[in-house]
Amino acid sequence: MANSDEITHSSDYTFVGTNIANADLPREHPANFRYQTQDINKPWPAEFSSNFNLVHQRLVFGGYTDTKAIVQNLSALVKPGGWIQLIEVEDKSSANDGPAVQNYIQLMRDTFGAIGARFGDINKAWVWLEEVGFEHLHEKLIEIKYGARIPNENLARKGVWMNKAIATPLSKFAKTLPQENMTLSPETLDNLPDELEVEKAKRGGAVYLRAVWGRRPS
Repeated sequence: MANSDEITHSSDYTFVGTNIANADLPREHPANFRYQTQDINKPWPAEFSSNFNLVHQRLVFGGYTDTKAIVQNLSALVKPGGWIQLIEVEDKSSANDGPAVQNYIQLMRDTFGAIGARFGDINKAWVWLEEVGFEHLHEKLIEIKYGARIPNENLARKGVWMNKAIATPLSKFAKTLPQENMTLSPETLDNLPDELEVEKAKRGGAVYLRAVWGRRPS
């Protein structure tokens, strides 16, 4: 989030960064940067209300249930004439994706659904912002390619590693959940991280993000 009344240089901004875990916050930073712990499911500090030129939030919807309230609370931090930008994972796969990638998307869908979280709710954010009066609303679907679909071999290899690093604990966690909530069998979950690694290295794959942004009227 950024706050300034008259901005001519980056140093004119005050940047405020928040995270739910204090240990992940930077210890050293420029003087016009401020970091603090904040659960976005909890009330924001009163002094934040209508106080920011830009509010940016990304990749958190999958961990929360009341995503509409999160969007509404974030929008209340924007000052008149300011902007909000939200970026989240889209509940989407592609016909070009192989079976391992399709299973990976289903794993996320089932796991987040089983714990009551709202995976894919970003496609409702436009309506929620419109309901609280935001204007000049826009959205864009962004394809993030992985593995063999990336020309740079180093980046391709890192992407494959990262996907396996996420899929491994997520598959293990899914096996602890009530199996009636799971589309994938325990055996499929066991094999998924390795199959995902092979498929993305040979065939590639993609995940999709949706960005939604709009302006609070002056």
